[in-house]
Order: sequence, then C-alpha cells, then structure tokens
Amino acid sequence: ISTAWLISHGLASEQETAKYRQSANTDGITYKKVRNGIRIESVESGGGIVIPDFINGMPVLKIADRAFYKRKDVSSIILPRYLTEIGEYAFSGSSIVSISIPDRVEAIGQYAFNNCRKLESIILPKGLKTIKYSTFSGCSALTSIRIPANVTSIGDNAFECCGKLKKV
Repeated sequence: ISTAWLISHGLASEQETAKYRQSANTDGITYKKVRNGIRIESVESGGGIVIPDFINGMPVLKIADRAFYKRKDVSSIILPRYLTEIGEYAFSGSSIVSISIPDRVEAIGQYAFNNCRKLESIILPKGLKTIKYSTFSGCSALTSIRIPANVTSIGDNAFECCGKLKKV
C-alpha cells in the first residue's frame, strides 16, 4: 500500500497524504519498513501517544509484538487509520484505559491486551474475524466490549479474569 494506492482507491486525498507526510513527528518512535508500509516497534514517550498515519510517505500498517509491553507510562493511544495488524503482547500489561481500534485491523495477536488492568472499554474493528487465545485475559477493569458481527471464533480464555465485564 502506498499513498498513491490510497488516493486511487478513494481512501485518502492528495492533500491529506501530503499533510501527513510533512507533519509526521517520528521523534521517539522506533519503526521498521515492512512489505507495503511501516511497523511500529516501540515509542519512547509516555502519557497519551499518537501514532501518525504515515511515516516517510508510507502508511503505518502494524504494531509489533510487545511494542507497548508492560508500559505503565502509557495511558492512551491513538492508532493510525490504516493499521491492519496488532502483534502478540502488543499492549499486554500496559496502563491504557480505553482504546478504539481502526476498522481496517484484521488481526490481533494472542495476549495483545492481556493484564491491561486499567482497560475499561474497547471497540473492536469491523474487519476482525477471530479473537485469539487470552487476548483480553486479566483485564479486570473491563466493563464493556463491542464484538463485531464478523467475528466467527473466540479463543479459549479470551476474557478470563474479566470479572467486571457486564456489557457485550
């Protein structure tokens, strides 16, 4: 996926992609070029984190395994709109409170949100088909989750130890 492809398929405008190419702040972001885009490996800063849609003119498509693993200094995160994959243990043990995952995300790895004890709510993407093993286990503050109609399987222990989960 390139910016030209996004524009040709009506998913982004020329002005929008130019703005992101020029204004993306990558200070403190460790990333790797992968097939058709960028994978975020880690982010140094804490608090509220905004991951840009584009880095060096390429869309950010993936969050690497363990990218935010046990990050107690991360309270909120805005994910890039072209994201398609969240790796295993990506946010496991972090201090995020809520997260909205972009609708283009098709895959969320095992244990991706495991032991996020402050996570209260999550909106899963429409494109998601599977909730894997222990994805949300140990999210003891989780009170609600919206599971899209496309989900056809939920792995073992996906919501283990989520005692406050009342709204699905």
